[in-house]
Amino acid sequence: MSTLPKGVYNKMKDRHKYRVFAEAYNDYINEESLKLLSLRSDGQLIVSESGFEVSGAIEFSTGLLDKQGKLIFGRDIIEYCNHRYQVKWIEHMGEWQGQNKDDVIYGEFFKYTYRVGNIHSNPELLK
Repeated sequence: MSTLPKGVYNKMKDRHKYRVFAEAYNDYINEESLKLLSLRSDGQLIVSESGFEVSGAIEFSTGLLDKQGKLIFGRDIIEYCNHRYQVKWIEHMGEWQGQNKDDVIYGEFFKYTYRVGNIHSNPELLK
């Protein structure tokens, strides 16, 4: 098994990470609780052991890091050249993009961005 040189980021290890935003709590579900979640066919998240239902949004990792080394997730808000963008997966392009009403960034631009929030906790950042 080969190892990467020190300081080289291995995005493959983070490409399957995700987080879940629970709307009822207006917060992310902690990692311990995520182990108990299952997904119904209608998209509803359920905490299996305790049996209560949680309505939430699953946000997948982009596998990309911002300028400060923070992992960027879908629905994050990033900043590049004093402009803010919402991170979205664009299915027909097969790529993650940062979008706002006037512009789109993608690819190599992400490494020059700063993750400043997300659409749940900081929607005002996109105004």
